Amino acid sequence: HRDLHSFPTRRSSDLLRRSWDQHASRSRVRRPDNNGSAAGQPELDISKAKETKQELQVLSRRQLDKVQAAMLAKGAEPELNSLHCAGLLCRFTPTTVLPLLIHNPNLPDSLTLEILGLARRLALEQKVRRCLRLAEGGPSLQLALSRELTASGCENWSPRDRPEWLLLQLEMDITIRPVQVDVAEGMAKSSGPNSLLQLNMGEGKTSVIIPMLASRLADGSQLCRVTVLKSLYNTNKKMLAFSIGGLLNQRVYSFPCRRDMNLNETSAHIIQNLYEECLRKRGVVMTVPKHRLSFQLKAYEMCRVVTATGSAAQCLTNTVTRLCRPDTGGPRHWRPATLAARDTGGPWQRRPATMAAHDMGGPNFAIVVY
Repeated sequence: HRDLHSFPTRRSSDLLRRSWDQHASRSRVRRPDNNGSAAGQPELDISKAKETKQELQVLSRRQLDKVQAAMLAKGAEPELNSLHCAGLLCRFTPTTVLPLLIHNPNLPDSLTLEILGLARRLALEQKVRRCLRLAEGGPSLQLALSRELTASGCENWSPRDRPEWLLLQLEMDITIRPVQVDVAEGMAKSSGPNSLLQLNMGEGKTSVIIPMLASRLADGSQLCRVTVLKSLYNTNKKMLAFSIGGLLNQRVYSFPCRRDMNLNETSAHIIQNLYEECLRKRGVVMTVPKHRLSFQLKAYEMCRVVTATGSAAQCLTNTVTRLCRPDTGGPRHWRPATLAARDTGGPWQRRPATMAAHDMGGPNFAIVVY
């Protein structure tokens, strides 16, 4: 391979070419040397990492015992004490304890801190395991190892405020990077109906940021709908269900619809009940543009009929509008948003992907992935 500095380039005012030159120079500096280590990157002491992993395992078991003692403390949870005395209480494991952090306002602060401590120790243990796997993978994984070592986790967000993101890290065995938090927070806290964010390809828009937004926005008071292309539907649905269907206990709903479907009063009530169930159980709706638009047009078509079916369709339309569209007259004000993950350009012109929060007149948060 030729040295990047010897690659033929021309000096011009082309902003894109100058940007490519700068990125190429930085890539050359970070290129691994013959020993497999990148210049200026931290290195991992494997023996010390293995000792740290064993210590964290012991600390995690002790912390789980503390959580169990706090939950069975006298007067803390009378029902749990009764079940424990009768021998009917299930085992205390991380998978049964950690979900208590999500949407549980009656949880005592002392118990919340103990469970957060358990989750942080488990996250550190996972991080050490990942570093060991990357270190044993050879020189080809040195760059990924250096990124894992430099990412401390929870840098610009608090697990106390966002426990769902901490559980998402444990579920996906990842470390949420600061840039991903900035993008997710920028999308969720958009001051107006429109905003535009930018993120490079491969930074986790689909695999990390969408589950982060879905776990935060689907909180029982608003409905979150993810719109993807038809070719990406099966893959993204499986990925999202795997991400939020475990510790977060969130279900992914789908509402397929075609213009030639025969909808009657019974089916309209069933769809309405499913939407309300999705809202109540903090579910996420995943659909494709064709199904979403066909549902809207079919509902308008049914509303024109002055029958029981038309009344049911009108009730369904009002329900979906109330759950999904911005409500400026009530106590809740919802901002529509679109998350567009798109890579454009050829092999010699890689432009950063764009993530846009845009008012579409559609659902409360419609996360659209292209």
